[in-house]
Amino acid sequence: MTPQLDLATVLLLQQCSYIVGFMAFVYIRLVSPTFPGLVLLSSGFLILIVGSVLAGHGTWEMVTERFWKLGSLGAGLFGYTAIWLGLREINRNERSPRAYLIMLLPAVVFGIAFVTELDRMNAPRAASFNTAAALSYLFSAFEFLRRPSYQRLYASWALGTVLMIGGALSTSIALGFLYPPAMIFNPISGFFFIIILNFTLSMFVVILLAERALRDLQAQAETDPLTGVFNRRYFFEHYPQEIGPTDAVLLMDLDHFKQINDTHGHQVGDEVLRACVSRIQTALRRHDILARYGGEEFIALIKDVDQREAKNVAERIRRAVSDHEVKSAGKTIRVTVSIGIALGDPDAIDIQALISQADGCLYSAKNSGRNRVQATFARSAA
Repeated sequence: MTPQLDLATVLLLQQCSYIVGFMAFVYIRLVSPTFPGLVLLSSGFLILIVGSVLAGHGTWEMVTERFWKLGSLGAGLFGYTAIWLGLREINRNERSPRAYLIMLLPAVVFGIAFVTELDRMNAPRAASFNTAAALSYLFSAFEFLRRPSYQRLYASWALGTVLMIGGALSTSIALGFLYPPAMIFNPISGFFFIIILNFTLSMFVVILLAERALRDLQAQAETDPLTGVFNRRYFFEHYPQEIGPTDAVLLMDLDHFKQINDTHGHQVGDEVLRACVSRIQTALRRHDILARYGGEEFIALIKDVDQREAKNVAERIRRAVSDHEVKSAGKTIRVTVSIGIALGDPDAIDIQALISQADGCLYSAKNSGRNRVQATFARSAA
């Protein structure tokens, strides 16, 4: 004989799933207050805890029937709406106060249920509760699976899949209450599956936020905070030490940048750096890699080029910087850049040696009057 779960056990497990989620989200909110959506998500689970407790006390006849039925219905309507809003903010990584107006919808439904005494009818009440859950899960799944998100992480897809399953389960249960022949499994089994889903949902939200925090830390470690391009560490950690014959290194230095800082101040100097980096990026090809080498010096690795194309890229960069003035704090500043180029050897060359060659060319460009491109190429490629 197969053991069957009784309603009291299921309600207890349901409370546990809500409590675990609530505690997890509160803890993350306390240690990482910058993550949006956690207040709403923890509030939604807290509301569902209250609804579950009311349902349990009603089952054991510890509160009046109208009170627990109406209370549990309201908890489902408001709790699942808050969960959807919280998951939406987590996915977009931004708070959306305007979206909170959606709370008017469960308020209207609750008001209708109160006036019409819908809560006294078990089937419509249970169907309404599960419909709220289904809509919350399905709209949240849409957020993670269809809409552009702040960061596409593996946990986003997993969370979206879990939410889609939860939406399908809740929809099936809601339909089953309204039309019993369509009930795929008995309500207690359905609630048990939803309980498992709640645990899984909490787990993947935690994993998603952990992945996001790790990605942010990685980006901070690899990105120059002022200009937004890669830093020197990233450049040397992610690119091969041996460079092929169609790879070139460009070493760029803004001319007289110290004079700009001394004359106009470091804040203006920072704006000049950002503006020049933006122009350099527009002159580079999509797959070229730019990094800040130090101070006002930048390095780029451009692949699949010959001598002519390498010079063309460098000239585009030089013109992009020199042909446009930078306006900052009511001042107009003209900036130029000197560029040194070194192309790889057909038998491969060490990247440090190539950078040294590019540095020599840059030094030559500076001594020759600045605002120019100087190149050196391997003997066998000449």
